[in-house]
Parts: sequence; C-alpha cells; structure tokens
Amino acid sequence: MLPIERRRQIMKWLKEEQSLSIKALSERLQISEMTVYRDIKPLLDSEDIYRTPGGIACARNPITAVNIVPIAIRPSVMRG
Repeated sequence: MLPIERRRQIMKWLKEEQSLSIKALSERLQISEMTVYRDIKPLLDSEDIYRTPGGIACARNPITAVNIVPIAIRPSVMRG
C-alpha cells in the first residue's frame, strides 16, 4: 500500500473512531511505528489531525485540542 493510500485509510478510521494509537495503526497497516509517524506527518502539518499521548485524533471533531482552553487562562465568572 502506498503512503497516500495509508493516509486515506487512517483518515477513514479516524472519522469512525475519533482517535487511534500509533501501535494500533502499525498493527492494522502491518507497518512499523516509524512508518506510521512518517505517514501521519503530512496530516499533522495540514492540521487534519493532532497528536495525543501515544496516538492521534481527528481535528474535525467537535472537541479538539484547539477548543480546549486551560483553566488558568479562562476568564473567571466569579471574579468581582
């Protein structure tokens, strides 16, 4: 399977499952984890996906890393 075909398959799985581990991708695609990292780099660069601890997630989900604002920088409603 070519890298472009693997990226399409990864995006298909992500749309169905929202997140995947690098290990699971490696096993499903029967490639090394290093090859998975090389394959997902263009998807990371285009911001179609984002990294999670040990895996990746689809950036088009309603809740993404971009939408999450750390508590420390949220405006406080209780401050007076």
